[in-house]
Amino acid sequence: MSVGSVVIRTRIANNATYVDLRVSHPMESGVRTDAQGVVIPSWYLTHMDVYLEDKHVTQLELGPLVSRNPAISLVLNGGKEEDTIKVTWRDNRGEAGEKLATINA
Repeated sequence: MSVGSVVIRTRIANNATYVDLRVSHPMESGVRTDAQGVVIPSWYLTHMDVYLEDKHVTQLELGPLVSRNPAISLVLNGGKEEDTIKVTWRDNRGEAGEKLATINA
């Protein structure tokens, strides 16, 4: 995975769609130092949006206290097999990205 990439896994149960996100991101707070004592600059996700079939269903506000390579799980009302989930993200350095996945039963 590249920095900021997202792996999306889905499943349907009890009229809900379960979405598991695994995000590859260093999530540096700007407080740690390297072996030479130099401060490692902050670099963390600030915002994620989740869409189901192009309808915005939730947003996540993240920050420097979220762990490196976070795993995030969501439960969405509705959804059916072959619907599309889209996740978009931004970080504090202005980088952004998106990932699409199809719901599997």
